[in-house]
Amino acid sequence: FTDFKIFNTSNSNLLQQKIIQLSYEQSYFSFEFSVPSFNNNQPVEYACKMEGEDKEWVLLGNRNFVGYSNLDGGTYTFIIKASIPGSSKELSTSIQIIVIPPFWKQWWFFLLLFIFAGIVIWLIYRYRINELLKRHAMRNKIAQDLHDSMGSTLSSISVYSQVAKIYQEQTRSAELSSVLNKISETSTGMISDMNDIVWSLQPANDDMTKIINRMESFAKPLCVAKNILFKMFFDVSMLQLNLAMDIRKNLYLIFKEAINNSVKYSDASSIKVELNVVQSKLLMKINDNGKGFVIGDKEESGNGLKNMQRRAIEMNGNYEIRSNLGTTILVSIPLV
Repeated sequence: FTDFKIFNTSNSNLLQQKIIQLSYEQSYFSFEFSVPSFNNNQPVEYACKMEGEDKEWVLLGNRNFVGYSNLDGGTYTFIIKASIPGSSKELSTSIQIIVIPPFWKQWWFFLLLFIFAGIVIWLIYRYRINELLKRHAMRNKIAQDLHDSMGSTLSSISVYSQVAKIYQEQTRSAELSSVLNKISETSTGMISDMNDIVWSLQPANDDMTKIINRMESFAKPLCVAKNILFKMFFDVSMLQLNLAMDIRKNLYLIFKEAINNSVKYSDASSIKVELNVVQSKLLMKINDNGKGFVIGDKEESGNGLKNMQRRAIEMNGNYEIRSNLGTTILVSIPLV
């Protein structure tokens, strides 16, 4: 070998090595060769073969150079042989070439891709399992809510019915009328609770527009009946929000409990509701100008306040109640 060129730039020093290593970017290289041991007056013919690339010998005639381009990554052996036509005399030499492939064609890269694909598949699998577990837990929670609500309500109706039967037999019309009114109120409340649960299960009600409309349709008739001014303010940008079923349900039920308490017990003349998104949190503020109450008083703090706090915790949110001149309920729910 007399010269070795990469992109027509001589790198003859590499010929001193037993193995020439090239990167995939050195895509064109060539060899030059001669046979000084032959008589210069005799014609010389060359043939070459790049083992790993050429299947057959390539006849070069008297041309003393050959080039290769775009070899795939791998190990090759370049063999050149020279002969004199009509003579059995033949000489040959060889050199090994290693072309280092790009990283995206190397075995470790495929191994990394395989591992990455495995991790992605595992994460998708875990995500689906977690979603199924969440749905299962959610169904259990709904079933528990239905059991608690309907069970206690139906039990009350059953007891009231037995009492009503006794009053009817004893012709105690006044007491009978009172018990029948309680049965009517209890059954109406149960229907309302069932309606709320069914509404929360429907995917079409995920967006904030539906939630706000339901809040207003619940609160306005109650406030009008008690001559209470109801105002609701919200940031228009939050109408793009879509809330998960459990968050939607708990948020609405907290709102419903708060409005019921204000209408029934506060003697307020106005109720104001504010909904905003601040720092990836949904904030709901419900304020009335009523007489307020003593927080912590067992007689005034019933199960409704405990239920609101429990629902806020279920949403990983915060719940705060203030009561002095009027009552303010603050609920903060993370959106991420």
